Amino acid sequence: GAIFCVSPQRGASITVYFKGEKFELGKSWDGDIRTCECFNESLFFVTSSNKIYKATLLEQGDVHVHFVRDVEMEEECVGRMLIS
Repeated sequence: GAIFCVSPQRGASITVYFKGEKFELGKSWDGDIRTCECFNESLFFVTSSNKIYKATLLEQGDVHVHFVRDVEMEEECVGRMLIS
């Protein structure tokens, strides 16, 4: 499996370790990462701009980051969970 490492320094960058390789993700999201949670081979994270993104490890070792949705007004980030 993959290891996702989120660094709060440098605007919350993401490093992925997979099969002895190290991948630094170029920042392709809006805001700094506030909270994150891994699920299977994906990392979901909420940014300071109230957007949810998903970083997925692809089979060839590439990592794809894409926007999932905006955090809705009635949702609140409590720890690592969104509560509405």
